[in-house]
Amino acid sequence: MSGTFDVLSTNSDRQGVDFVSSIEAKDFPIYGTQWHPEKNAYEWAKNVDTGIYIVNTFIFRHMSSALMNIVLHNIHPCDKPDNSNDLDNAG
Repeated sequence: MSGTFDVLSTNSDRQGVDFVSSIEAKDFPIYGTQWHPEKNAYEWAKNVDTGIYIVNTFIFRHMSSALMNIVLHNIHPCDKPDNSNDLDNAG
């Protein structure tokens, strides 16, 4: 994996087992997370430790902006321009 991806972050689960939580491809615009960057901005349960802190909200906003910046630089056209709104007609 180290030849293709850089590890950006690691964490430990509740049992203390370490795991890779964020990766970035070295040669391609591919990213992966083993966490939900939007979670802390939208979960508000008093009895659950969701880590609602202002810094977590800033992280969510930063991640969203960074990913949108990558998407906006995409130069590849849609394969099927006539079906580009399929999501609007799903379900």
